Parts: sequence; structure tokens; C-alpha cells
Amino acid sequence: MDGDSDYLSIPDSQDWSLGTVDFTLEAWLYNTTASGTQRLFSHTAHGVSGEQGFNVYLTSDTQGRFTWSKNGTDEHSWDFANCMDQNTWTHFALTRTGTSLKVFKNGALADSTTDSDMTTVYGGGKPLFIGAMNQSNTSVTGYFAGYIDEVRFSNTVRYSGAFTVATTAFTADKYTKLLLHMDGSDSGTTFTDSSWTGAPRHTITANGDVTNEVVSKFPVTN
Repeated sequence: MDGDSDYLSIPDSQDWSLGTVDFTLEAWLYNTTASGTQRLFSHTAHGVSGEQGFNVYLTSDTQGRFTWSKNGTDEHSWDFANCMDQNTWTHFALTRTGTSLKVFKNGALADSTTDSDMTTVYGGGKPLFIGAMNQSNTSVTGYFAGYIDEVRFSNTVRYSGAFTVATTAFTADKYTKLLLHMDGSDSGTTFTDSSWTGAPRHTITANGDVTNEVVSKFPVTN
């Protein structure tokens, strides 16, 4: 993703309505610039009353923010630290257990908080964006610059403490709601959801000139 116009979009689904369930949002990230705020995962129409959901994004070279709405109109946020390095592969994971949030970097706990407003996350009713954000239903902003791989959304907590990051591709189980291996043909624009053993659960649309790309030194083998 070039940080200018590239992102993936996936139609709205109950799978993105985090509600009151525990969850894990994770991916391997290779960020190439610390410029601006860069969205990782976004299920919202930012600034639109009744249509705000959640955002996970980078705010600097090492820090990030998770924002969520409880009713589609209000907005709550948590700033977390030490989640990213530039120009190297980093495994990022955000978990929610009840009202507690944790962020892990390469298997180590990077930051945590407990927030009384983390009682529910509004569904948003909008497509899920990976690498950008829907701004007020009028534009797309907050483009991510770099590479994203092994994206997995789960409706369970995968990690409660420090863990060894898997070096093989994730496999789907009953808790997997989205799984993107990004292993299409080199320079191809086909991205397949592998979260179900039957037909793909979700349709992925490549926007801008985002493509699959074979890169060296990726720590996960398929």
C-alpha cells in the first residue's frame, strides 16, 4: 500500500459488529513511514452521527489509537504505546476482554488499559476498510503506507499474556471471522478470505493500485 490511495474494502457484516463479545484483531505489518495517521482497520463513517463504529490506527512511528462508539454517535478512544517499528515486519494484535484492552507487539504485551466505556462497540453499518478510513461518507483518508499480511479477526481472545508469534500461516477455526493470507499471484489484485473451509465468507475489493507482492524476509511461511 502506497499511503496515497490503496486500501481493501469488505462489505458490512455482523462479523464486524464487535458489540459485547471478546475479540482479537491482528496482522503482520511493515510500515514504511511515520507520516500522518494511518488506519489499519476501520469500520465506521467517521463524523457521521449514527454510523460511527471502530478505528485502529497509527498516530506516530511507534504509537497507535483505538477509537470506538457505543451508540453510533459518541466516540471513545485509547492511545497505546510501543506497538510498531518502521521498515521491519511487526506482528500487531489488539484484544478485548470485557472492559479491558491489550496491545501486543511481536508477542510481548506493549500496553493495556481498562475502560468503563468499553461495554459495547457499535456496529457502524459500513464496509470494513483495511489500510484506510471512510471519512464522513464523502472521502477516504488515513491511508497506510507499507505492507500488510496475515490479517485475522477473531471473536475470541487469542492472547491473554506474552506469546510466541506463529511463523506459519494461520488456519481457520470456529472463532475466525476474517483471514487474509495475501498470497495471491504477484502483482495480482485478488484477495481471498480464508476464514471458512467452504466458500469464502467475505468478498474483498482492492482499491487504488493495491496488489499482492512477493517480498523477502517475511517471517511467516505458507
